Amino acid sequence: MSFRYTNNLVATLKHRLFLEVAHRQLVRQTFTGVCSGVEVTCSAYGTVVRIRMLDKAVWEPQYRLSDSSSEGPGAASSPDSTTTASAARKGIDLVRLSASIQAATWQAIHKLRAAKEAAHAQSLRHNPQLRAAANLRDWYEQDANTLHPRPCDGLKSLHATAWMQAVRYGVPQPARFLSARETPEHKNAAVMGAGEAPATMTALSERDCDPANIPIGAAHPLFTPGLVQLELDPAIDAAATTHEGDGSRVDAAYVLSEQRKEMRGNEEVFWERVELIRRSQLAAIPNGVKRNYADVAATLQDHTEEKVQLRFTQ
Repeated sequence: MSFRYTNNLVATLKHRLFLEVAHRQLVRQTFTGVCSGVEVTCSAYGTVVRIRMLDKAVWEPQYRLSDSSSEGPGAASSPDSTTTASAARKGIDLVRLSASIQAATWQAIHKLRAAKEAAHAQSLRHNPQLRAAANLRDWYEQDANTLHPRPCDGLKSLHATAWMQAVRYGVPQPARFLSARETPEHKNAAVMGAGEAPATMTALSERDCDPANIPIGAAHPLFTPGLVQLELDPAIDAAATTHEGDGSRVDAAYVLSEQRKEMRGNEEVFWERVELIRRSQLAAIPNGVKRNYADVAATLQDHTEEKVQLRFTQ
């Protein structure tokens, strides 16, 4: 394996790992947009999770409709028509309210797109191998439309259970989310909706967003088939359960045994190629008889004696 290939591989893995870290951090956040007293909260997938009116003194004069009966021709002649019109207000201007909600939603989506592109640019700036390559395709190949989390993935991610989220993101011991059930207090708090913004990914924690705890298969899907056995080794799960190890997700002895098996397989393939080359050379010799080089020294000596004798006779 050449050094150039190794450096490119390390740079690609590092870049994808940083993008996966940013992906996990974004799905745990919510983005808020405000317009004319209307607050819209969006998830990392672009879905609206909450709409809230901030201050009544701000939005009521803008969205309240005045009474149509007080705006007739006889209302202007009465002395207290202004007081009646100001007091008698009812209804909401839905057109103006929908425009404000749309503007606040676009503001939240803009914050989300800016966060994804900023994470992508930061990953490239902190990657010396990719900066040394100076490839413009790495900078302009992806944008907010292609970077994760993508809006099309929100259908299967936002409505997934905590156990399914743990399985998809490679969280250790996903079975613990099956036994955990929501208490009535948590259900009431979710129904009330007061206080903090609603969470999007409940199975991810700060520890799961650490690059040291992210499996390589999640960062580079092409390596998933080769690493699935390493991630699902029972010895790893036992060490993670007891918390007696060094906190690593990979068992060093198991990895070493797998590497030796792979090296043995590569050696067998090498000798098979050597045998194939030998057989092809034998097949290229006329009549299929390989020359015997056992009497090479005697043949050369005879030719030398013949040349000397010929020289003296001449």
